[in-house]
Amino acid sequence: GWGMDSTEWYYAKESLAKDYRLIVWDLPGAGLSSRAANRDYSIERFSHDLHAVVEWCGAAQIVLVGHSIGGMIHQTYARLYPGSNAISGLALVHTTYKDPVRTTKHGALYTTIEKPVIIPLLYLTIALSPLVWLMNVLSYLNGSTHRSTDTQSFSGNETRGQLEFTARFVLVQSPGVLARGMLGMIKFDESSNLHSIAFPTLVVPGERDPVTLPIASQVLADSIPNSLLVTIPDGRH
Repeated sequence: GWGMDSTEWYYAKESLAKDYRLIVWDLPGAGLSSRAANRDYSIERFSHDLHAVVEWCGAAQIVLVGHSIGGMIHQTYARLYPGSNAISGLALVHTTYKDPVRTTKHGALYTTIEKPVIIPLLYLTIALSPLVWLMNVLSYLNGSTHRSTDTQSFSGNETRGQLEFTARFVLVQSPGVLARGMLGMIKFDESSNLHSIAFPTLVVPGERDPVTLPIASQVLADSIPNSLLVTIPDGRH
């Protein structure tokens, strides 16, 4: 998911690595990946990067699993590389099919203020990235990051270690990079292409996800021809 890096999959790797070959990758500007030299943080650019990872992998049967922005990338990948014989399936986890501002909680309000407020704030975040990072550190230290992470990301059954594991991402991510990625997501819309996704697709919403409402996953499942919807009870983002 955007704002995280490949270590997000730590617990999944613990469970699956004994039986499967797992490859995780860092999006530009996250984890060990360098920032985009041309400042291109569009979903299409990320999809081309994913294709490079797929080709490097060389496996004959690949299941692409994407959380949040990852699921958005996979939808665009399916449009840009529909004939990729190596892909045997997609898993779209807690994701949406268009500008995430429109499918989040209070989306109608955020859509109204997207151009006059949200987009200018994102550009301001880019300009003041070091200062915003310092504010994020203070939020982490006073516990507000942990509280917001708890209410947005977990069902309430997480351990303190899992909550800390997730909250710490605010310490290592550049607010400027995250803002550029958000600007890229605002331009995202695959709604007219969902019917042409040829890969078998698992759609996984969280029942109580406030970041990406479950209705977005329902649209994905209803629109993608060979899809299955599996909801995580009480799950959030």
